[in-house]
Amino acid sequence: MSVLDLGGRFVERRLDRENLERSARLALDGVLAPVITAIHPLSDAPAALATVENGHTSGKVVIKVA
Repeated sequence: MSVLDLGGRFVERRLDRENLERSARLALDGVLAPVITAIHPLSDAPAALATVENGHTSGKVVIKVA
């Protein structure tokens, strides 16, 4: 069974300003609800990134800058 068979559609991923602003609007409007699995301080960024690169997350990992 394919994505199209299940009623889905393919989405092209482009990290340009327009798409990032659209994603931010959807999140602010409550339409897009990303799953955050962990929040790390900036000092813990290397370990947080290693976790993501190794595929050991089931959601988004946030690095808190301030």
